[in-house]
Amino acid sequence: MGMCSSIATTFDTPMLYAAGPASVVRCWILGASICLNLAASVAEIVSAFPTAGGLYTASAALVPKRFRAPVSFTVGWLSLQGQVAGVSSTEFGLSRMVLAAAVIGTNKIVGVFIGLLAVHGILNSLTTKWLAYITSSFVFVNVCAPIIIIIVMLTVTPGSEMHPPSYVFGSAGIVKETGSWPTGIAFLFVLRSVQWT
Repeated sequence: MGMCSSIATTFDTPMLYAAGPASVVRCWILGASICLNLAASVAEIVSAFPTAGGLYTASAALVPKRFRAPVSFTVGWLSLQGQVAGVSSTEFGLSRMVLAAAVIGTNKIVGVFIGLLAVHGILNSLTTKWLAYITSSFVFVNVCAPIIIIIVMLTVTPGSEMHPPSYVFGSAGIVKETGSWPTGIAFLFVLRSVQWT
């Protein structure tokens, strides 16, 4: 989904309801580390078994022979469900962002969601040449946009309105709005928000 859209899509839950800015920073660092390790592990496994079957074929090669069929079946279906959920969550998040920018206070997310699914279905029907062009152009956006946003925010925000580092990295920034639930549960809510994207 990209870091910019991921943060913008899920920023309201951890900041407003869960555990505050300190937990957001910690969870994004932890979530990014987990995702990077998972991606490196999957890349290593799949490159060791270069077949057209992908992850479920590679996972079948890693288990004993009697478990190959159920493991391949489970990994294949979990992968399919992950793809379906990923598309749905991306479209839903984009719907929220579009409506927040366009029409504040109305509840038309489902219509925008269906429209975006149709548009992205058409985009995915394009030839490989066009998809490669679109994908390579968005690499620049996903890499440069967060850096530009951070630089602009740091230069435009007056020093009197900035919080000290203890607010972001220390206990001063843990604002628990989950009622009687412990801080650890609030931290898991924020981590869920990071992993959702």
